[in-house]
Amino acid sequence: MPTDENLPVQHANATQNDRAERMPSGEDLLKPGSWWSLCDDAEMVGFPAADIDAAQENANTLRGKQMFGPVPDHGIVLMVKEVRLDDGAPHTIIMHPHPLWGRDGDFPMLVGPFLAAMRHEPDGAAKRALEEAQMMGRIEQITSDMAKPASEEEVMKIVDAKKEAEAKKAEQERARAARSGKPDPNAISHDRMALVPAALLPSRDVADAERVVKDQIMITEARAEIMKSSMNRIQNGMAIISKFQEEKVAVALAGISQQTDFAKSMMSRVHTMKLWLGEGVGVSPLAEGDGAPVDEKIRFMQQLLYL
Repeated sequence: MPTDENLPVQHANATQNDRAERMPSGEDLLKPGSWWSLCDDAEMVGFPAADIDAAQENANTLRGKQMFGPVPDHGIVLMVKEVRLDDGAPHTIIMHPHPLWGRDGDFPMLVGPFLAAMRHEPDGAAKRALEEAQMMGRIEQITSDMAKPASEEEVMKIVDAKKEAEAKKAEQERARAARSGKPDPNAISHDRMALVPAALLPSRDVADAERVVKDQIMITEARAEIMKSSMNRIQNGMAIISKFQEEKVAVALAGISQQTDFAKSMMSRVHTMKLWLGEGVGVSPLAEGDGAPVDEKIRFMQQLLYL
């Protein structure tokens, strides 16, 4: 008959069995260094409602993260960095951030929502390598474009935008001056102009020349702006490439960590077997005198340190 003492244990075992049933069948796929891809909401079926709700919320968060460039055609693929256990069963999954996310950190998910939101991706490493190659291709394309002069259309688009901004600013200043009753700071009154000798007034040729010089300055600044923008894109791209390299290191460390944990587990079992076999056990006499009768049973007490 169940008691208050064994009810929590039964509940924990039931939860553990439920998780085991939701684990991928055939082999232990949920481990550090494994690859998983984000599912569509329609694929999140066959799990408890609470896990599906949490999975959809986490999936929306993952889809909403800012990426450097478009989302890959094969979707969002992530690497499991760590599997945290509770009573020997997976409890929390720590995923390494996608390299295209830039500065984002690790993304944790409980095992139930994780299994509902993600599916194992056996070709994850190959797909990540494809993403890295595509990023390198974009960087090479930007570098190649920098060697060519900027197109007239691209330059004039920036120049026209600057002229429009200057005209808007001048219009705002005139409106502000009209409201305050002050003279337009960009205009010369007829009375003041009458006091200036005609020889000192700018001719149409001078005004046209000034306008041409200003336009040339704007064109030069536009070309410099395009060059600077390309440089920034290359720098950002190289920073993303470094994230791909960091992920490769994380994959290697995940494999080493798994092997280390396995070795520690084996050493623990060996030590336990040594305890049961009595290795290192000594016999020390506690008292002197006649021996016990032959039919007297000998009793041993052994304290097991740990399993």
